[in-house]
Amino acid sequence: MKLRQNWIWSIYPNDVNSTVSVVKAAGELLWLITFRAHRPPKNKETFIDIYVYACRRADVVARGFSGYNTRQCLALLPYVAADLKDVVGATVFLGANDASEPVNTQQFVPLQEYVQNLKDIVAHFQVKYVMKTGIDPVVITPPALDGKAWHENCKERDRLYTKDEELTAMYAQACSHTAIELKVPCIDLHTAMMVEENWQGLLSDGLHLSCRGSELLASLLVPVLEKHVNNLPSELLLPLWDELDAKNPSDSFVEWCKKNGGKFS
Repeated sequence: MKLRQNWIWSIYPNDVNSTVSVVKAAGELLWLITFRAHRPPKNKETFIDIYVYACRRADVVARGFSGYNTRQCLALLPYVAADLKDVVGATVFLGANDASEPVNTQQFVPLQEYVQNLKDIVAHFQVKYVMKTGIDPVVITPPALDGKAWHENCKERDRLYTKDEELTAMYAQACSHTAIELKVPCIDLHTAMMVEENWQGLLSDGLHLSCRGSELLASLLVPVLEKHVNNLPSELLLPLWDELDAKNPSDSFVEWCKKNGGKFS
């Protein structure tokens, strides 16, 4: 039997600070592919909450492109998303790396180019996937920056500090305005963080989301997914443990599938 599939596909270039995500639907399985850093994620709350949201209706898979900006993601998008079909939704969460001082030549992307890159990334999914389903990508702004904490982090690691709180706010605002212009759903994470008490605690090092920050993002993201990813099955795709015959789980699983609409084919 082959499981028909739905997809949520995500690129997290900078841990949980930057993503491009897609939701694919050819049937009944939802995947959240989170592209994170090359090391195991320390703060998994967002990932776990999405997993819980999709539990037994989806598989959740993690991946990683640490440090990427919109220019790099846009260049790779045709290749990393080449095998996706029937997408039912997407999230685009990029800008934390773009919002660097020009001296950071590897990551800096000028504001106007950043905006155009966002438009092109959204258009990629709208043209290739979303027009078939009526689902628009969800755009997430870059998170707030605690410049003092990130400066100390860079100092400890002997790295050049190329960030600025006002610069990050400009990119976040541009991201939000772009989403409004494109008439796609937007999560203004930057603003949501800034109104929180002790907002600096939402970041683990001044730049990357902490456990609390990841929880905030998940609390904002899951309701939007529930609203805009509407092609997912409401019922479980796999039986509960006590619905399987203890001595013959294989046959009882086939019977369960027949009774529940033949989710496997």
